[in-house]
Amino acid sequence: MPHQWKCFRVESAEPYGWVVYLEGSQRAHFFVGRSIALALAKLFAQALAPSRVRLVDLSGRITEEWAYAPRMMRY
Repeated sequence: MPHQWKCFRVESAEPYGWVVYLEGSQRAHFFVGRSIALALAKLFAQALAPSRVRLVDLSGRITEEWAYAPRMMRY
């Protein structure tokens, strides 16, 4: 069964800070700095793989994207 990819978006919360949210979710997390917002989004994406993190500019254009595939379980 194929996995459904989740997408975490990191956007500027003009005029102050950055916001991280999972597409389709009502929840958002606000941060003062871009690097902190990106770091948390990447941690979420790794933990909930398969996932993507998209850095989005003020016009809504994706400027960078990272993908995290699920890890294989070893027994």
